[in-house]
Amino acid sequence: MIELRELAPADVDALLGIYGAEATKYLGRAAMDVAEARYYIRDAAASAELSPRTLYVLGLTVDGDLLGVVKLHCDRPVAAVSYILRPDSWGRGYATEGVRKILALAFGHLGLPEIRARHHPGNPASGRVLLKAGFVPTGEQTGFMTYAIRSPQDGAATDRTTAHGGAGGTVRSQWRAWGAVWRWMTWAWGGRMRRMPSLREEGRRQGRLAGSGDAGDHDPAHATRRSRPGESGRGTRPTPIWPCDCWRLWRT
Repeated sequence: MIELRELAPADVDALLGIYGAEATKYLGRAAMDVAEARYYIRDAAASAELSPRTLYVLGLTVDGDLLGVVKLHCDRPVAAVSYILRPDSWGRGYATEGVRKILALAFGHLGLPEIRARHHPGNPASGRVLLKAGFVPTGEQTGFMTYAIRSPQDGAATDRTTAHGGAGGTVRSQWRAWGAVWRWMTWAWGGRMRRMPSLREEGRRQGRLAGSGDAGDHDPAHATRRSRPGESGRGTRPTPIWPCDCWRLWRT
């Protein structure tokens, strides 16, 4: 069973095996000695006492055997993960599982939005660990290959913001949506207007019904009303067609 735990004073010998010459050749440092191992454990314990805690130095154990160390650095503009494993335990998926567990702590309990990591170009196996854990390559910086991973909760919040009209790119998305609605309304209304009888023809029909002769002399945007008894059709004020009349014409 793979677990992460705090380091203890009894872990000195285990740290010597983890920070040996083979494992540290890509870290730009020498192998760890006894004095450094003791200081390392004391420093990790002191970091655990800080509030808020900015550095997590956790031992990776498999069935109780300390095989590696996984770190979470929160004292940077963007938090970062690092790890090291005893050489005789490489290639068994322990590092990947350890990174996944530290990510669960970072994104779950700590609520961090993003985590970064890096590895030496001469150590591609470390890159495979990061890829399996969900990291995405972001390029190269100061001679190291860089990676990043976003919090799943942060991605969901971004999607919700976009769906409900947030700022930035969300405004553009909202305008595109309204534009699509407007184009559909224009198309639909234009189709109905093409099926509507001509207002001029409607005016002529009303003119004939009113006995006022040809209504074509009137504005095609208006229809002639009926004349009152004793009133000549000539010179009477036309009745405008209101939106409700347009609806009526479309229904006919």
